[in-house]
Amino acid sequence: MIFPLRGSRRLPSYGTRTSKNIAFILCMPISLCSFTGPANAAIDNIVTVTGTSPGGKDDVKAEAKESVTLAKPDPLLKVSKVADRKIEVGVGEVVTYTYTVYNAGNVTLYKINLADKHEGTGATPEPKEEKLFEDNNFKDDSKDDVADGVWQVLAPGDAVQWQATYTVTYDDVINNGNGDGTIENTAVVRASHDGGEIEATATESIDLVDPKPQLVVEKTADKKSGVIAGDIITYTYSITNAGNVPILNISLADSHNASGPAPVPSLETLISDGGIPNDSKDGVADGKWDYLGVKDTITFQATYTVTQSDMDSLQ
Repeated sequence: MIFPLRGSRRLPSYGTRTSKNIAFILCMPISLCSFTGPANAAIDNIVTVTGTSPGGKDDVKAEAKESVTLAKPDPLLKVSKVADRKIEVGVGEVVTYTYTVYNAGNVTLYKINLADKHEGTGATPEPKEEKLFEDNNFKDDSKDDVADGVWQVLAPGDAVQWQATYTVTYDDVINNGNGDGTIENTAVVRASHDGGEIEATATESIDLVDPKPQLVVEKTADKKSGVIAGDIITYTYSITNAGNVPILNISLADSHNASGPAPVPSLETLISDGGIPNDSKDGVADGKWDYLGVKDTITFQATYTVTQSDMDSLQ
C-alpha cells in the first residue's frame, strides 16, 4: 500500500516512488504510515517577458511564476422562518409563514428545497412560490426555471424566499396546542453541492388563544300583551357565540308555566356571520345547530297557542 510521506520523519521503508512531484513511500508495517490530504487548489500562472538586445543580435527572455491558493470550499446554508401572526391566534385564523434561505458559504448550491415539520392538527404548510430575495454578488447568477417549490441554483451571497399558510383548527385550540398553548414547527432546508448535501433548520412558534367558550341567548315574543285563548305566540331565540372558540351541538329547551305543551324550538337559521366567513355549519334541520363559529349568530323559532285554561288559571 502506498501513502504520502508527511513531514520530515524518516520511516522504515522498502522503496520509494515519485509521481508528478509527489513523493510516496512504501512502508511496513502499515501502522507506521500516515496520510496527508491534498492541498487547497490554486490558480497558477507564468508571465513571460521577451525583448531584443541593442543591434538586434540577441533575444532577451525572462519568466516569473505566481500561485494564488483558493479558499477551501465551505458550503453553508442559513434559514429563517417568520409567522405574520404570533399572539392570541384563534380557530380559523390563517397564519402565513415566510421562509428565507441564504447561501452563506462560498460555493454554488443546487436544488434547494424546503420541508415543514408542523405540530398543528390541520394540513401541514407547503412552502411554494419560491422567488429570489437577494442577488448580492454577481447579477443573475442564481436561477430557477420552474415554480415547483425547488430552487435550482443559488449562488454564494444570494437568498431565496418561500411562503406557506396554515389555518388554525378547533382541535389546535381545544387541545391547547400540545399542552403548552403554542404550535411549534420547524423548517428543514436541504441543498446539494459538488461535495454532497447540506441542510439547515429554523423553528417558529405561534401562541394560541386560551379557550373561553361563551354563549349569549335572547328570547322575544311577537305578541307581548293582550293575548286571549286561541292566539298563537311566536318566539324567536337568538344565540350568539360570544367566546373565542367554536361551539358544537347547540340545542334549546323551553319551559313555561302555561297549561299547553311547551314550545319546541326549531327552524334554526344562521343570521350573522360575524367572524371567520362561512365557518358556521349545520347539516340537518333537526332543532340543533352543529357548529357555531366565533361571533356568529343563529336563531330558532317556536310557537305556543294560548289555551282557555291559561286565561282562567293565570289571571
